[in-house]
Amino acid sequence: MAPRISSGAQSRLPKRKHFGGAVSALAAATDSVETRWTEDEMIQVAAARAEDKAAWQVLWEGYLGFYRHALAPDITDLTFERALDPQQPLFLILARDGDRVVGFATFVLHLSTWARTHYLYLEDLFVAEDARGCGAGRALIERIVEMGRQNGCARVYWVTHEGNTAARALYDKLAEAPGLTTYFARM
Repeated sequence: MAPRISSGAQSRLPKRKHFGGAVSALAAATDSVETRWTEDEMIQVAAARAEDKAAWQVLWEGYLGFYRHALAPDITDLTFERALDPQQPLFLILARDGDRVVGFATFVLHLSTWARTHYLYLEDLFVAEDARGCGAGRALIERIVEMGRQNGCARVYWVTHEGNTAARALYDKLAEAPGLTTYFARM
């Protein structure tokens, strides 16, 4: 069953300097609350707030553990600070099942050499293991895609590990995999 969408009122954040207002428009859209109902659950998706850090950090640690990636605590702090900073093109939204934060997504607005408008890169997506299958991952992705459309983005895209079969089963329903391979230069 496809989730039904109900949008909350949008609030305006201070205009961000980067991207000629595109970041501030996206920030306003991110700040609105959406409620999505699946067959069994009601999932709310909204921008993270300062008081959400502890709940997000538990999920963040789970995400890093899934990818077996150690990260210095100051980078975790910096990531959260950037996501709340109205001057940055990095955003963080959370999925809630009732009062519990069950998932998160971070995404970045950036220019492209292939489009007149911006792209949204969904950089991180994670749902708590015991909440998988409740529709939180779908709700997060659909919210980002919707915000991209509302703000004139030419593309929303993401990368996942080829062995992440559970997530890829969802992604295959929501997007196309163009067959690209990602490389990381040694730094």
